[in-house]
Amino acid sequence: MSSPDLPVHLDVAMPEEEITRLYLALIHDPAATRESLVAAGISAAQVELGLQILTHRGLAEVDDDGRSRSPPEGALAAYTAEVERQLRRVRASAPQLGLIHRRVRALEDARTNPLRASTLDSLAEIRSASIAVVAGAERSILAMRAYGERSIQLLTSPLADHDSPTLDSAGQPLRYLAVYDARLLELDDALQTLRRRQASGEDVRIAEDVPFSAIVADGLQAVVDLTNIERSGAGSVSLWDSPLITGIGNLAERLHARSLRCPPSTSTSTASCTRSATRRSSPCSPPAPRTPTSPASSG
Repeated sequence: MSSPDLPVHLDVAMPEEEITRLYLALIHDPAATRESLVAAGISAAQVELGLQILTHRGLAEVDDDGRSRSPPEGALAAYTAEVERQLRRVRASAPQLGLIHRRVRALEDARTNPLRASTLDSLAEIRSASIAVVAGAERSILAMRAYGERSIQLLTSPLADHDSPTLDSAGQPLRYLAVYDARLLELDDALQTLRRRQASGEDVRIAEDVPFSAIVADGLQAVVDLTNIERSGAGSVSLWDSPLITGIGNLAERLHARSLRCPPSTSTSTASCTRSATRRSSPCSPPAPRTPTSPASSG
């Protein structure tokens, strides 16, 4: 029995998972009736609408007595192709949907929090906020790593992942620029760790006396980490949709451009790399020696 064109509003009125459930029931019992489908736990309304949708898509046939017949030959392959098409469409739209979500959230945050900032008062809060900012990035990450508690955690924790590339929601590598304070090279295996991060796609540079730590994602969100000034992390902030983010991002890019590249050769010693960074950069803040406190992740 042929089916007339299905109104667009009906084609989206039933969740795809319910349509899938009905279709699998028809494959399991090609001679199913409306009554047997209802008895199987599918509501009468869903059976009626679902059969219309499946018939319109060419995935089922229903005779004049309301009894389903075996799905047309090749229907399962057609259904698989339809699902794959929908998955491709979702994957293609994911970056735009993520950007819309962040902009809507930023507008709501701006309404409820005109300062567009929230304080971070501990290493745990800084870590959590940093991970969230990196995870939400779609285009670029700019990072400054001062000689503070959070940076030390990042480079010394056995739980940190230094080898996986940082990707956007579509699985593509992000532009990732990072500047590390030269004093961090004094930590055990720090130079080898930075080389691993560089091999994963991070553009690592070394500078003398990085003034504070910060991560900027897409120029829209940032975390300012002051653990090189206040060991507990008190006074650090998370920022969104603020002009200050642009200023921090510009500072990170300029510092990165003026700093020493992380040497790829294992023959280069930590001491020589530190001396080179000292000659290349000018001091920005007084030294603040730190020691590791607790594990950290790669954020």
